[in-house]
Amino acid sequence: MGPPPGPPVYDPNGVGHTVGRLGSGAKRAGKVSFAVLGALLEAEDVVEILVQGKLRGVPGVAALVGSKLVFVNERSWKPDVVVLPLTPTVQVQGWQDDRSATVLVADGDRQEVVERIPDRLLAVEFAQRVRDRVVAIAAQPAAE
Repeated sequence: MGPPPGPPVYDPNGVGHTVGRLGSGAKRAGKVSFAVLGALLEAEDVVEILVQGKLRGVPGVAALVGSKLVFVNERSWKPDVVVLPLTPTVQVQGWQDDRSATVLVADGDRQEVVERIPDRLLAVEFAQRVRDRVVAIAAQPAAE
């Protein structure tokens, strides 16, 4: 017979799917941030890609969710949460060495940096997807 089945997995925002692409170290380090991210998302939000690293000095994540970026960390008692709408003025820069990557997202005087991202290729893909989304948003005709 075996043990009873576990509870069904409920992941309407796709956080678990995107976390599945991370390496084992990033999965462990981001566990709290993933839960905070999942709790913050609206019913219609779907996470397309995320990266895990250090955000404001503590473990955190950056997620591309439709036309916005969501940054969350696991600061004790009051996690930092930043929602940055994607506009034509958003800029993304990235760096990597042989151990980790860093992604900087800036819009005017606002900027967020995720550093020590262990999944370097995923960080490159994240930065490129954000750039592509910004270009797509800039190409949309202005609403009247």
